[in-house]
Amino acid sequence: MEQNNFKEDLITHLFHHHPINLEEQKYLIEILKFVNAADTLYAGKNSPAHVAARAFILNKGLTKCLLCNKKHLEDGVQPDGHIEQEDKTLLDTALREAREETGLQNFTPYNEKVFTVCIDKKKALTRYDVWYLLICEEDKKPAGQVDNNTKWFSMQELKNLIKEQKINTGLRLAALHWENTLKERAKNAK
Repeated sequence: MEQNNFKEDLITHLFHHHPINLEEQKYLIEILKFVNAADTLYAGKNSPAHVAARAFILNKGLTKCLLCNKKHLEDGVQPDGHIEQEDKTLLDTALREAREETGLQNFTPYNEKVFTVCIDKKKALTRYDVWYLLICEEDKKPAGQVDNNTKWFSMQELKNLIKEQKINTGLRLAALHWENTLKERAKNAK
């Protein structure tokens, strides 16, 4: 991975992202500051602050999202991970992690734009999460590195998880972007 091109590509994508609310706008500003100041974005798992990619996966009809249930976490999450040396872009990272964690192979980026951003702070670790929207066939059975609780959720099921506060902030923001994506799709179909 060429760090300068990777970093420039990421900054460009972040700069063109349109936050859905003030909370996400604050995350975006902080992530841009971190990426601009970082000497390297390949920081590894033990770095106290690093950029990570997340994949928000929808079926082709955009009616269901795929969530994983990682063994070390109780709640449904999306495939995510750290930048690896072979990744040319952060979108490549999201695609690789989606394949690894679900066992599915045929993902198509909805577009190359950043879908949402979030910052996950836990104790001495800060993750600057950048999300991409990926599309996958729903009829395929997930069988990746996660346990067998990986499954498809409808928008209503996801909203129920939000009400029960069983999902992270980034997934809540992704759900808002998902609703907007559906509205734009319906508007463009007219």
